[in-house]
Amino acid sequence: MTKHPLTEEMMDKIHGDEPGYSNPYDEDDMRAAYDFAIDRCVDWLEDNDCDDPQATAKTLKKAMYSPLEDNS
Repeated sequence: MTKHPLTEEMMDKIHGDEPGYSNPYDEDDMRAAYDFAIDRCVDWLEDNDCDDPQATAKTLKKAMYSPLEDNS
């Protein structure tokens, strides 16, 4: 698996770790939802009046994907 900013610890906080609790979503689903949200933000930035939407989008993605965790 590639590096992703949604860490194991973050997913445990979101998911919870209570006995008898079954999470219907796995790690890949949670990370896909995260990526979808980032893409929506970037789409919004590109559709709005920014001085340089590409640079702003790149900066946003860089900020959202740091620090990275190796989940291999």
